[in-house]
Order: sequence, then structure tokens, then C-alpha cells
Amino acid sequence: MNSNGQFVTKEVVTTTTEKTTVAQDPTLKQSFPQEQLISGLKIKHYTASRNKNISSNAVVWRGLNSVEFVDLGMPMLMEPGDAIVRITTTAICGTDLHAYMKEMSSNIVPKGLVLGHEAVGIVDSVGPEVKNFKQGDRVVVSAIIMCGDCEFCKRGQTSLCSGTNPNLEMKNELGVPIAACFGLMGGYDGLQAEHARIPLADYQLLKIPDSISDEQALPLSDIMCTAFHGLRNAEVDTNTNSLVIWGAGPVGLMAVQLAKYLVTANTQVPGV
Repeated sequence: MNSNGQFVTKEVVTTTTEKTTVAQDPTLKQSFPQEQLISGLKIKHYTASRNKNISSNAVVWRGLNSVEFVDLGMPMLMEPGDAIVRITTTAICGTDLHAYMKEMSSNIVPKGLVLGHEAVGIVDSVGPEVKNFKQGDRVVVSAIIMCGDCEFCKRGQTSLCSGTNPNLEMKNELGVPIAACFGLMGGYDGLQAEHARIPLADYQLLKIPDSISDEQALPLSDIMCTAFHGLRNAEVDTNTNSLVIWGAGPVGLMAVQLAKYLVTANTQVPGV
């Protein structure tokens, strides 16, 4: 959105001049090499502009074993389907440590990226095409960024969304597209921040009632979904006679809790 309140349609970081501008500003993340970008995405701007006159802090990845809590400025609405969410509760995922320890290529997690993909917050503002959310709504933010329109999204395979991740590297490595993920894949700034820009907000947000606390709702961003998906992949259901879960981290423990609702059998976690 420009100073006149109009939404811009220009793609961000696609020309040599724009890349130079980004590189000169240490608070902005490195752009993906042009040859790494996928065309035909549902989101034109994966890099959010920020209003430097309004303070908004975030956790930024600077490189191997290096993060920094800095004032980047308030993220701005970039497209009509965007929302800005004021984050009230966030979390650190084990996957964030892969970036912190630089176990991922800089072409996947660029330096300067805001980390985090699990959060609860309050909608601060919405673009004109957001239909299901308004200012003041309490929401959970999905870790995965989905377009809702590609063949994978229509089949419910949103983690394979082909409409949101501009980076070809993982697609080439895996042989299939993979959805963008806040603060991790695709170059979208993450949720360990005071405010976050949420593209295609109608698909990424879930309203939560006041009767549910932030801490209760937060697992819906990632770990509860991951645990449930694992149980479904293992074909766990009411006919399951026994269940053993290896690993007692947050996802493993969540799987134990969910299993209570899926099976009547004894559930064991080795070592716990």
C-alpha cells in the first residue's frame, strides 16, 4: 500500500536496482537469486514493506548461531488479501534451530529473515479483499502459507501448496512443490515479532473465542496439526490395539494427548 492508500501491484525485488536497495539496508533480508524464483504465484510480494516511523520489534536471523531482536518498523499491507496481526503469544519450534545452526541453505532461509511460524494474535488491519476477519479478531496463524486455489490445496494437501513458495530449491530437491512457511521457507518474515504481515489472510487465520487462552490455542499453529497428521499417517483409529510413540518432545507429547481421543488402547512413550 502506498502513501495514498492504494495497493501496489509491482513485484518486489525483481530488478537489479531493487536488489541493490535491499542489500544496502541491513534490516532487510537478502532476496532470492532471480533464477530461483517461481513464476505464477498467488502472492506477488513475499517481502513486506515496513513503516520505519512506527516501532515494531522482531527476532531476526543473522547467520550461524546468531539472532538479534531489532526494531524493523511496522509491516504494511502489500496486497488486498493481506492482514496485519499484532502478535500476543509466539513460540520457538525445533525447526527454528535448523536455521539458527545453519543446517539449511541460505537460499532457503535468507539472512535477515524474521524467524517463527507459531503465533496467536489480534488482527490489527485487513486489506479490502479479506472477507472472514476484521480488526480486533483473536486468531491463530497457520505455520503453512497456502493459496487455497491450487490443485494441492483443493485436495487438502496444503503443505504441498504450489502457489506461495517463490523458491525453486526445495521443489527441485523434493520433486514436488512445497508450501511457504512463515519465517522458514519462501522468504516470508516470521511470527516471532510484535506484528506480522499475513498474506491471503482468509486461508492462514483461524478465529478463536475468548474462552480459549493463547497458550491453549497456540499448538494449532503447528505442533497439534503435526501430531494429528502423524497419527493419521500411522492409521491410528478406534481399532488400534496398542500404540507406542517414540520421542517425547512437544509433538510427541501432543500425539499422546490426541491419541486419547482416537484410541482406547494403552499408549506408551519409551523413556517417559
